Amino acid sequence: MTDKHSVLKNIQDNELKLFLAKGFDKAAMAQKRQIPCFTEFAEPVRVEKLKELLKKEQGLDVRIWGGYEGAERLMAGIYPEYGEEEPFPICAVKIDYNAKYSKSLSHRDFLGSVLGLGIERGKTGDIIPSEGFALVICCTDVADFISANLEKVGRTSVRCKTVSDYEGLIAAPEVKEAVKTFVSLRLDAVLAGAFNISRSAANEAVKSGRVFINRLPVENPSKKTGCGDIITLRGKGRIKLLEVLGSTKKDKLVVKFQSYI
Repeated sequence: MTDKHSVLKNIQDNELKLFLAKGFDKAAMAQKRQIPCFTEFAEPVRVEKLKELLKKEQGLDVRIWGGYEGAERLMAGIYPEYGEEEPFPICAVKIDYNAKYSKSLSHRDFLGSVLGLGIERGKTGDIIPSEGFALVICCTDVADFISANLEKVGRTSVRCKTVSDYEGLIAAPEVKEAVKTFVSLRLDAVLAGAFNISRSAANEAVKSGRVFINRLPVENPSKKTGCGDIITLRGKGRIKLLEVLGSTKKDKLVVKFQSYI
């Protein structure tokens, strides 16, 4: 097993370093005991970084899942090559309330109330508010505790239950297709064309850490993008490049993409 201290010594972000250190400990346990081990939930950049660092470890397979397709907070599952298959320890708590007699409750309302029970943030994944209820994706070892103890969100009385078959309760994201011309498939050109901003604003967005490709932060505005890439610009939205349909007489690319509403 790679010495985690030599790998982590140059990482300045303390929260990232702590997550990776715990991930290496999970990997060592998976190798030694030949059992699957799982991290807690974290931002995609941390989970993807752990997967990258562990990809050279012999006999380990690192998988990533957040409880449903398109999840924002993710968990890494570290599986030994010849170990038993085991599902991710993820379920959901469904929180119901009477929307007729309550203001609409926000993500912040639900998150604050759950953490107010003493639950650590790493134990919770995405929180998905809907009309009259919300789903809290979480580790299975805290789900029943949340269900049994959460009685109010803010001043609103709620009813909770643990659910394992919850994906049907998650509404598919609304999407809209568009066709535009881009100067090229460079990241700054795609951002400018898709989000109707200037190239200089696109460059600044990348350099300030607000742009992600396939959940990973990007630092180079000139990075080449391609069909299938999901590009997020914080504060503006998210798109998926679908197809290059051709080019104009002035050699601009005609690109079809999908916007997430």
